[in-house]
Amino acid sequence: MLKAVAVSIDKNLDDDLGFCPWQREPGRVNKAKGYQGLRTIWLTQLQLFHGVSLAKAEAICKHYPSPKALIEAFLLSGEAAIANVPVKGPGKTARIGPKISSIMHKYFTATSGDVLIS
Repeated sequence: MLKAVAVSIDKNLDDDLGFCPWQREPGRVNKAKGYQGLRTIWLTQLQLFHGVSLAKAEAICKHYPSPKALIEAFLLSGEAAIANVPVKGPGKTARIGPKISSIMHKYFTATSGDVLIS
């Protein structure tokens, strides 16, 4: 009886969502051409932070090509690890800045889910 209920719930969820989140082979990241798919995912994740544009995400990605590299930098250098990373813009060069660096530091080094990131 329990198995029948579980299976029916899964079937109903699949119909509502339009896809099956529990499928055995989820979509894969394209590893061809130097893992550009993974780089795209990393850029997208960085842009989810408030104030991080594509240019800033690319600058961070250039210096820290993976989340692991960025976490290691934060653990070694602290909150200001990426504050002075240069960002090339049209006609000028800016930097990431201490506020974004602080927010990312809190996010990537938090050991508790109760930490408020703002």
